[in-house]
Amino acid sequence: MISILKKLNNEDLLVYYSMAIGLEHHVDKEFIELLEKELARRNISIQPRQEDNQK
Repeated sequence: MISILKKLNNEDLLVYYSMAIGLEHHVDKEFIELLEKELARRNISIQPRQEDNQK
């Protein structure tokens, strides 16, 4: 899965992340974490999810 994410361009990766967050109750949390790690690896900053803000 990680090798697939590395092949995506930044814009597509952000689209997938936005979609995953929008469907968070239907998307595996590990997949969202993989997306977040890949975004971080590329130095792309994102707003923390609400769940993270409540901790």
